[in-house]
Amino acid sequence: MEEKKLDVKSIIGFVLIFVILIGWFYLNQPTPEELEAQKAQQEQVVAPVTEERPDTTTTVLEQPQVDLKDSLAVANYQKSVGDFSYTP
Repeated sequence: MEEKKLDVKSIIGFVLIFVILIGWFYLNQPTPEELEAQKAQQEQVVAPVTEERPDTTTTVLEQPQVDLKDSLAVANYQKSVGDFSYTP
């Protein structure tokens, strides 16, 4: 069985791959103009969100009390709130 070890060709291959990756990362980094454009775009997106805050106050609507023994009143109440609403 042949021994598995690093020879000179394997080391040269790994070094070349490493150099190519470092060069690739260096050449593909964004320019200062691209960084400024990206920062300006992010600020434009954030600015409208902070300016247009909806009214966070909520009003609680009082629900009419329904007599659970009266089936007609229960049916009318369920029609008014909808089929999929939660009714305690």
